[in-house]
Amino acid sequence: MYANDIYVLKIGGSVLTEKGAEKSARASEIERISGEIAAAMQEWRESSMRRMLILVHGAGSFGHPQAMKFLKSGEARDAILTHLAVCELNAMFVASLLRKGVSAIPLHPFCIFSASEDFNALNEQVARILNANAEKSERASDILVPVLHGDVIFNGDSFQILSGDRIVVHLAAHFNAKKVGVGTDKDGVLDSKGRLIESIRHTEVEKIASLRGSEHVDVTGGMLEKVRLLADLASKGINSLLFNAKRPLSVLKFLTDERLLGTEVTV
Repeated sequence: MYANDIYVLKIGGSVLTEKGAEKSARASEIERISGEIAAAMQEWRESSMRRMLILVHGAGSFGHPQAMKFLKSGEARDAILTHLAVCELNAMFVASLLRKGVSAIPLHPFCIFSASEDFNALNEQVARILNANAEKSERASDILVPVLHGDVIFNGDSFQILSGDRIVVHLAAHFNAKKVGVGTDKDGVLDSKGRLIESIRHTEVEKIASLRGSEHVDVTGGMLEKVRLLADLASKGINSLLFNAKRPLSVLKFLTDERLLGTEVTV
């Protein structure tokens, strides 16, 4: 579809926020990760790598506690408050990226989706940005980066939760991503003895007894649901890597193809 390789990267809410306290951002982590993204894109420019980046981030404490209230009440007010909370985190992340020289563009699913299962409008918004990049020069400062996030969506009848993981898997498949990464606060998937599982075939996910939901408030299913979604992506021929984005330089290593500890979910 594009001459440039497309990289899709998600930074989990557990990395950007303190998930145990409502609306508690890890400002230093946001700055560090933004800096690593900027450094990677600079390296792309200097080595004439033809790449484009789609960023997605989780909600963490700027969405999961609020979404839990909405799921209990079912009220529109709580759904909208959930959206506003995650937009606060998105604004912090985008502002940090801009300070580092990354031309980040915030995209809010709530404002784009026309129906709960209709990704067409979202596809068009992201494609518009990627198409603009394809017509630009190769300077890293010119590369526009869409920044999406988990959100509440409205289908004209009811509000629903759309996870960042689902957005990652959909966009990676739709745009035939060259590389897909999900940065969490863990080194990857661990077995029952706490050892890293370096590779999981998409047909083996349900056999891994250690996979379970999140230990924090998480309305999107935790690690188990992440791996299930990535397994579905692998079934379409696109591998992905779960890695620890809290480790310094991990995001830079992912984007510049250096060896990185993690769990690969494979075909």
